[in-house]
Amino acid sequence: MRAFGVSFTRALVILAPLASGASYALANVGFGLWPLAFVMFIPLWWSLDAMPQKSYLKIASAGFLFGLIAFLLGTHWLLALNDGFIKGNTILGSLLWLGLGAWFALAYAIYSLVYGVLKSRGFSLLVSGMVPLVLLEWLQHNLFPSYAGAGLIHRIELAQISSLGGPLLMSAFVVSINSILYGFLAQGARFVPSQCLRLSAGGVFIAAALFYGVSSLQGVKSVPADDDRLTIGVVQSNLVRHRSEDSAFLRHEAHLQQSRELLSEFDVDLLIWPESAYEQGLRRPLPIDGQFIRKDIDVPLLFGGTSIWQSNGRKVTSNSVFFSNHEGKIAQSYDKNRLLPFAETRPELSFMGDLWDTLIDIFPQHQDFKRGTTKPSFKMGDTRFSVPICYEMVLPDYIHSMVAEGQPDFLITLANDSWFAGTQEPEIHLALSQLRAIEHRMWVVRSTNSGVSAVIDPAGRIVARTEMDVRENMSASMTAQRYFSWYSHFGNWLVLCVLLIALCDASRLIVAAKRSQKNTISQAKAS
Repeated sequence: MRAFGVSFTRALVILAPLASGASYALANVGFGLWPLAFVMFIPLWWSLDAMPQKSYLKIASAGFLFGLIAFLLGTHWLLALNDGFIKGNTILGSLLWLGLGAWFALAYAIYSLVYGVLKSRGFSLLVSGMVPLVLLEWLQHNLFPSYAGAGLIHRIELAQISSLGGPLLMSAFVVSINSILYGFLAQGARFVPSQCLRLSAGGVFIAAALFYGVSSLQGVKSVPADDDRLTIGVVQSNLVRHRSEDSAFLRHEAHLQQSRELLSEFDVDLLIWPESAYEQGLRRPLPIDGQFIRKDIDVPLLFGGTSIWQSNGRKVTSNSVFFSNHEGKIAQSYDKNRLLPFAETRPELSFMGDLWDTLIDIFPQHQDFKRGTTKPSFKMGDTRFSVPICYEMVLPDYIHSMVAEGQPDFLITLANDSWFAGTQEPEIHLALSQLRAIEHRMWVVRSTNSGVSAVIDPAGRIVARTEMDVRENMSASMTAQRYFSWYSHFGNWLVLCVLLIALCDASRLIVAAKRSQKNTISQAKAS
């Protein structure tokens, strides 16, 4: 019977990281089971603490299993790229996906090792669980960054704390609740005074976050005043991107026709076309006359396209956004800074010779864009706006630097999510845009080829949106007003705070060790 109990415990120790990783994925953006965020680390921590015959390999393996299941369950939508990007090679696509998952999981193997070391040295559960996670998320180098607290966007009152400390504060918040509940359970779930105090602290944290969130929602206006109103028109053509000799011409004409339909119904101050709406390429340097693009449209037009220019005797292209003002002149543009490897840029591995060219051909849709190096904002009258392109919107640190450099009044992001039709990715992309709106307390407009296009207020509320995979026009009113955001001004200040917390806990351990040593010496002298 005892042997059965030991075997059962060992089985739970192995299964717990898998349950923890699954909870991480289900609690995150996309699935929306956000309450799991408050318990998702408990099975992993229990597994690490209950592990018989601890070894670095076993501890790292538990963390690796956690990270792998979290990635595979949470990013299954990446497999949709098999058809468009790698000629339907499902085996290769699955291997690449697993490779990304292994890289993500490796970070959590390191996290588990640090947790184990800190816990064994006597550090508190809060420090052991939270400090390495915040540092991991701050330093992460993942293609698609992941944050433990991002799923709170599905409970928008709780997500308001991201305006204070960005995604790292949201992660620290959920991990602190995890640590409080785990500490309560680890002590037998007994309602003794010390445990009641612990649970009360967790309740105070949640109540404070809810109070701040409700106050923020009431303080941020989602309906602009008449004298400060800016009306946006968005064209969602639902033209799936493809390559053919006449596709660029047809796409341009389709956007023009749909724009005429929108303008016949709404008066707008700015018309927006999505990423890659104009594919024929615009030659630089600017300014140029953009009348041949907007034709009979007589309102300012923002659109995605391709820049073309000569550099050192060869043609260079970039994924760009252009702005055509009231007079039709195009004098402002932005080149995408963060390019997706193998989709928008090809790593330079010329030493591989012909083999490298063969490998690149596996990705038939790959481009070789030049990366932009500046983050200018666009000027329209007295207002300024910045335009991150597609993938850039999922990178909070990049958006923070863009806002700091361009000082925009609001954000417009152009995207093409048609590659992911039928998956959760478009809704995930939208949810992450909501977080960026909250983080910087500014309006965000999304213009996409096939959905989801949306207008989001500075509290992350969706004012207007389109559906997925439909041809649709959208018009909504907003304002250039920007509210104060602690995160926008001070960035990742939380990193310094968690390091100070760890330092304080280390000081406590040093003082306790010296006191213990002093008592031991005193007892030895007395005897």
